[in-house]
Amino acid sequence: MSASGSLPLNSHDVLSTERIEYTFWVAAEMRKFDHSRTHHSPLWHYTTGQGAIDIIKSGELWVTQISCLNDSTELTYASDVLSYVGRQLLNNSGLSSDLFRKIYERLITTMTVRDVRTVESPTYIGSFSEDGDDLSQWRAYGNGEGGIAIGFNVSDLKLPPETNCLLTKVEYDEQRQMAVAQRIWEATVDFADRHGGRRSALVYEAWLRTFLDHWAEQLIYIAPMFKHPSFHHEKEWRIVKKLDPDDMTDILVQQKNSMIRRHFALRFGPHVGDGKPRLPICAIRLGPTRHRRTSEAGIRAHLHAQGYDLNAITVDSSYAPLRSH
Repeated sequence: MSASGSLPLNSHDVLSTERIEYTFWVAAEMRKFDHSRTHHSPLWHYTTGQGAIDIIKSGELWVTQISCLNDSTELTYASDVLSYVGRQLLNNSGLSSDLFRKIYERLITTMTVRDVRTVESPTYIGSFSEDGDDLSQWRAYGNGEGGIAIGFNVSDLKLPPETNCLLTKVEYDEQRQMAVAQRIWEATVDFADRHGGRRSALVYEAWLRTFLDHWAEQLIYIAPMFKHPSFHHEKEWRIVKKLDPDDMTDILVQQKNSMIRRHFALRFGPHVGDGKPRLPICAIRLGPTRHRRTSEAGIRAHLHAQGYDLNAITVDSSYAPLRSH
């Protein structure tokens, strides 16, 4: 809907139209994090040895619901960046309106990791790294010894747009993060001003509450792309999957420590011969281990048994030192 276009009479239709418009704007912002066309090296997924065995056998990659991630401070960090930029903009003559202050105050009260929107969000995350031999990630995700990093072809990790699944690079640079946050604030105020300002005060308050609920849902979609600069060594990429209502029946649950975690299985193909899905694996790297040759032989045997072409997959081991306790 253009800024000068006439508004439909039915307020529900208006809000539906504006929700769609804002959703498309967020999708356009997310595409700016997509560097897959210029990145040609493998992306690595760190996991335990058993985790890698299960992934290869199933032909699936599990993505995790955003509130079930190992480090919940990741979501808090994105909120902190947005809050900081919002406070700065309140002192800017271009955005220091009563409308912006109202939007800012209302949203800041709800942007916490404990918010129900995060717990119920349909956003699911899968993580990769550009670095296929990072000791800190062997320790964090591979249990120190016996872990495996699975290397994937970047171009084959991308799923069609209609799957609501994006492969994006995590942004660690604070200045670029703040630039994105400023665009979010400006777009939000613009939407609220253009689409809500023509209503009576009572109707407008109800409209704004509903629109900001949708705004908060969309923010959760962008939040995983921000990480604190201290994590830059991880060189992380993420698959961000937004589940449709029809996907909800395919959610997988797993208990880890004291949390019941939700997952969703992604399949990339191709389906070869027996119709079993195959992941776009181009390399396997074993983490620090005392049993290098035996483990390499074992993973090759497993790949062969699952129908993978061993001539197309490099299998080797980490150069990181093994530290036994």
